Amino acid sequence: MSGVDASPSASGDENRAQTMTNASSMGFHSRRTSSVSSFSSTLGDRPSTFVRRPSSFLFACALVCFVLASVTHRPRSAFCEKAPAHVIFVDAGSTGCRAHAFAIENGENDRELFKIKTLGTKAKTRLPLAEMGGKVREELIPALRAAAANIKDPWEREHAAVYVWATAGFRILTPAKQQALWREVREAVTSETKLQHGHGHFRTVDGAEEGFYAWLAANYLSNVDVTVVGRLRGASTPSAPALAEMESDNPLSKTVGAIDVGGGSVQFVALPNGGVGSSLRSMIDLRDAVKVESFLGYGANHMETRWRRELARAGKKENACSFPGYEVDVDGATLTGTGSYDACVRGLRKQIAAMQREQRVTLRMPQDFAKIDRFLGMSLLFHLTNFLTVALPGSLPSMPKASLEEIAAGGKKLCATDWTSLVKNVDGKDPNTPTDRLNGRCFDAALVQALLGVDFDDDLQSGEVGLGFTQSDKRIDFIERVDGAEVEWTLGAAMSVVHPTAARANPNWAKTRVPAACARVFHSSFLEELYQWAVIIMPAAVIVTGYLVYKALQAATNVGTMARSPSFFEVL
Repeated sequence: MSGVDASPSASGDENRAQTMTNASSMGFHSRRTSSVSSFSSTLGDRPSTFVRRPSSFLFACALVCFVLASVTHRPRSAFCEKAPAHVIFVDAGSTGCRAHAFAIENGENDRELFKIKTLGTKAKTRLPLAEMGGKVREELIPALRAAAANIKDPWEREHAAVYVWATAGFRILTPAKQQALWREVREAVTSETKLQHGHGHFRTVDGAEEGFYAWLAANYLSNVDVTVVGRLRGASTPSAPALAEMESDNPLSKTVGAIDVGGGSVQFVALPNGGVGSSLRSMIDLRDAVKVESFLGYGANHMETRWRRELARAGKKENACSFPGYEVDVDGATLTGTGSYDACVRGLRKQIAAMQREQRVTLRMPQDFAKIDRFLGMSLLFHLTNFLTVALPGSLPSMPKASLEEIAAGGKKLCATDWTSLVKNVDGKDPNTPTDRLNGRCFDAALVQALLGVDFDDDLQSGEVGLGFTQSDKRIDFIERVDGAEVEWTLGAAMSVVHPTAARANPNWAKTRVPAACARVFHSSFLEELYQWAVIIMPAAVIVTGYLVYKALQAATNVGTMARSPSFFEVL
């Protein structure tokens, strides 16, 4: 009986144990479910769609980027498909903006890609673009309309392509300030005119670009057809004598150099080995072959500002680089001119030497530039020498090929002129010397000497500063116009943007790749817009990131609190 009774008893105990185990298990699950439910309620009843499906989040991001890119997309350059018949190019320089109108015509034969002509005279603004914040409509638009007035056909006048490119005076601004001004220019041109523009039409060019464009203009106006670059020589390979004849007939073997001194920078440029021109297939190849050197800060405005400030900082009262009797207040100090030309040249050479050491550069031209037979002296170089012929008739008998020796003699006489007498007799007689620049012409004369010359008897090591011209060198032609056209870098810039489109449309020229301004419009404008909106995007990103970190810390704190609670240990 005991054996029989034992079995049911054991079975009952086993059943009761299983029941307790099940109850305990059910209690555990109940408490665990309660804990998880409590934890879930802290973070939300249900994970969001983006958490459950990361692909949805990525899709949403892509959609936002696409919409933003579509909204910010700007049209392609006006030159991407077809070169327009007219273009207005604006040089946004250090002292103001100068708007030029150009006409583009077909070449007269199969050896000439196109012809470009300057229409009328340039239109100027009162302020430089760098100082036009909030005034672009009042300052720039009238100049554009004045330049467009040189185009006779009304329809062509309204639908000409417009470019506004800024140089050294604009490059010194912060990127944010530049972008804000370019936005204002784009909006003003779009709302106030019908002129054609697109990606790449409003931008800041670097010194090397500016120098190359000046070189193009100088050569084109000197009857060197730089549009020949990329011209095909025929399907079959020419024989050696024919090849030699082609090389001798290559216009690029006869190029001239160019020296451009502006308000903010100095550039010199040349093609040392013109013979390589026959192998160049595009304007980009030509640009790579041309040697360009640009030095920011050595222009007349920047150099004079630094000169005056250093005098004021040193407690000086006299300014050797200004006319006798002319006074100017600088940083609380009054500087009175003495007109000491030689002392001014020596002081400027020391200033240039100090700047070269600071920037770790040298202004000296390369040795192979000595083989260049002719340079065109542009911008300030012409303005100063031309002013000398107006203020002191007969002072530069060799013009336009004036030597530095002649400029030095004229500069001494000019700087010795009393300021009151100069204003009375000279003011308003030179169209390139406005009244507000008349006081700086003594400084300009000394600066030209200090920048170009090398053989001076001073305390500087021979050849330490200066581009490399001797006092008797007459390789420089100080000119503004060639055959009635101004030698301005904007002419070369217009040629550079017309050439790729014209070459692709002409079977006698090599088919070059699409310009970067045409191939990268979409993503470039998108990135530029992102940059312009960085002042909004970055703070927003910081706020969102801070919020996410806060929520993560909050979640971690909740987990820690649960781990310390007795109920949590009971669950374990």
